[in-house]
Amino acid sequence: MNLYEELALFQTNPTPLPDNRYHKTGKGDYQNGDLFLGVTALGIRTVALHHFATITEAELERLLASPVHDHRAIAVAILAMRSRRGPEAVRQEIMEWYLQHLDRVNGWDLVDGSCIDIVGRRLVESNDFSLLHELVASEHLWTKRVGIVSTFALIRAGFLDETLAVLKQALSDERDLIHKATGWMLREVGKRDRGKLDCFLREYYDKLPRTTLRYAIERHEEATRKEILKGIFKEE
Repeated sequence: MNLYEELALFQTNPTPLPDNRYHKTGKGDYQNGDLFLGVTALGIRTVALHHFATITEAELERLLASPVHDHRAIAVAILAMRSRRGPEAVRQEIMEWYLQHLDRVNGWDLVDGSCIDIVGRRLVESNDFSLLHELVASEHLWTKRVGIVSTFALIRAGFLDETLAVLKQALSDERDLIHKATGWMLREVGKRDRGKLDCFLREYYDKLPRTTLRYAIERHEEATRKEILKGIFKEE
């Protein structure tokens, strides 16, 4: 059974649909023009697992070029699997190839499901985080989100100060998908070191988008959350 035949087994839409409740697909929205087969995350992982070792680069190119969102999801899932399992040289090649194709990694789920393994883990391995600063400095939505979400690998490895230095660059962005990603990573920092997160929130309180702040303090106690949202850090 080839990849497309197996993917059809997990397809919930009889034909690819131009809308999806998890993505903004209206005119001018970030996912406008995409088609969705309705394959679940489990289906994507299952198909990717069965084909990641044998798929060719040409087929990966075709999947990424597809207007069908699920095809691109399969492609990045396969790249992430190969990166996790490959030697250092292979991981470097995969990261470079991935970054060259970021115009097709164009969805929050595509970014979030791949960049931690492909970009973040490789940069932790190299102990050089300058690329993340370059990515976050980009005005391209998905490039910036890759830079932000890739810091999850740094957080897991204990590079909290390095993570905060990257996230600080994203605070001036006005887009909701960037606000949410930044807040998510700040919350992960707080899980490891609440004091370090609170120091960051105090220092940059006036620059923090409200959505970012709400995401960042989700693990705080309810009373503390209310005080922070009312401006206690600003008063300090």
